[in-house]
Amino acid sequence: MTRLFSVGYAVRTRFGALWAPLLEFRFFTRMAANLVGHQVRTAYPTRLRILTLAAVLSGTSLAYADTLIPIDAAQAGKLDIRTAQVQVADAVPLLTASARVVVPPGREFMVSTPHAGLVSRVDVAVGDSVVQGQELAQLASAAFLTLQREALQASNEHRLADSLLSRDEKLLTEGAIPKRRWEETRNQHDKQSAGDSEVRQVLTIAGMSRAEVERLIKTQKLSDHLAIKAPMTGMVLEKLITTGQQVDQLAPLFRVADMSRLWLEIDLPPEQVGNVAMGDQVRVKGQALVARISGVGRQVLPTTHSVIARAEFENQPPRAGQALVNGLYPGQTVGVDILRAEAAEKLWRVPASALARHADAAYVFVQTARGFEPRRVESLGQSNGELVLRGPLTVGDAVAVQGVAAIKAKWTEEKEP
Repeated sequence: MTRLFSVGYAVRTRFGALWAPLLEFRFFTRMAANLVGHQVRTAYPTRLRILTLAAVLSGTSLAYADTLIPIDAAQAGKLDIRTAQVQVADAVPLLTASARVVVPPGREFMVSTPHAGLVSRVDVAVGDSVVQGQELAQLASAAFLTLQREALQASNEHRLADSLLSRDEKLLTEGAIPKRRWEETRNQHDKQSAGDSEVRQVLTIAGMSRAEVERLIKTQKLSDHLAIKAPMTGMVLEKLITTGQQVDQLAPLFRVADMSRLWLEIDLPPEQVGNVAMGDQVRVKGQALVARISGVGRQVLPTTHSVIARAEFENQPPRAGQALVNGLYPGQTVGVDILRAEAAEKLWRVPASALARHADAAYVFVQTARGFEPRRVESLGQSNGELVLRGPLTVGDAVAVQGVAAIKAKWTEEKEP
């Protein structure tokens, strides 16, 4: 019997704790057979052999199962161990890709000048937030002076036509003039009215408000300063002029975009397109915002050899003098994670630093009243520095996220023979 225990110790010393149970079983069954004088099969029964082999190949270590690692508060402080709460995960990471922030069609405007002139002042720079109607620049324009003069002339002629029509209507009623003359006067009045309305519309297109047009008509005072105003609330993406520059009619001056809603154009490898579906979540690395896949292209771009997937997200509208909350700007390239919601089972989120690997298996160390308990988990992916896990965890579990290496070292040290 002493020989049996000596051999068992030698087996554990040479082959380690993982393979020792299997080798010891084979050895002792042979010795037992010799002692009782019967032939005993030296191999495991088929079912037991299969289960043992599956456990070894899967990385499950019999020597480390259901182990408590005793670490009190004082030891945890010395080892600088810190924990974090396990959170429920609502989606599983599918893949990581790069994306560009772009402005959707219809939310970007090119501001141009309706008349040629000299840029006398520029009030905004690239990146400035503007509100609708805010003055962006000012031009000194002779053509604008001419337009105002024509507007005043049309307004005065219209006023005179009104007076003549009123006079002829009174004379027609008294029978002092024939009806034909009244019809000619009315026709002239209608022409003057249409001309006046046309010039007022042109002034509005030139950037003057209705109140400014009425003020011009009332004061009869011309101004060569043509104000260029923002057509919408948004951000200045491009400035194409400088002070003192001569610009032609319809020359582009600024590019302004509405930043309340943006797109992410995601470059997908062609072989990954089938893994992405409408409604999948898109999370920008380092950002809290979540977008949704709203479209997937069907053409491989020759420049990038990728397929474009589009995700749309809401951006807090910028206010004058304030930065965007999300910190994303058109033209910016970002890294994104694409995730899909999984409602069939409970999944968990933990910081990436919580995971420890041993014997080809993944573990997290869950804090208990007496120390830490290793629990085997399966890592499904990573997003924004967090792992999505499947395993025996519950809401409120505290897992070690700092000092994990020290816990693992103590765990393996205590279990070594």
